[in-house]
Amino acid sequence: MVSPRGLALVQAGPRVRVTLSPLAEQIGSPTGGREDVPARVVGDALIDTGASVTCIDGEAAVGAGLAVVDSGPVHSATHANETVPIYAGLMNIHGLSNVETRRAYGVNLVTQGLTALIGRDVLSNCILVYNGADNSFSLSL
Repeated sequence: MVSPRGLALVQAGPRVRVTLSPLAEQIGSPTGGREDVPARVVGDALIDTGASVTCIDGEAAVGAGLAVVDSGPVHSATHANETVPIYAGLMNIHGLSNVETRRAYGVNLVTQGLTALIGRDVLSNCILVYNGADNSFSLSL
């Protein structure tokens, strides 16, 4: 996937469209039916090589029906040791494939116009080329 030429990387950073949805085992009733399937959430994700873990906007995670699997401390430029929920779900990176996010930290990203930050835990399985001189990037799994 290559970014559009008009996107100013220096202002917005490398962004991709993603769709959040629950994992298959999180959907359905105890009888195995596919009842109560939550709406999928579509939004922008920032590829963030400075983030050690993938983060998902908390409201988006709830809206997509992602399961809370744990809680843990998150450290950022503005917060230290803030305990947040940790979600498990499926992130479809448009144009690439689905990525299982078994430990995505729930943080407030909506104020930045983001649904997710794709951290180094996911990027460790990818090839990312950031070409600032050409104002482009490519991401492949």
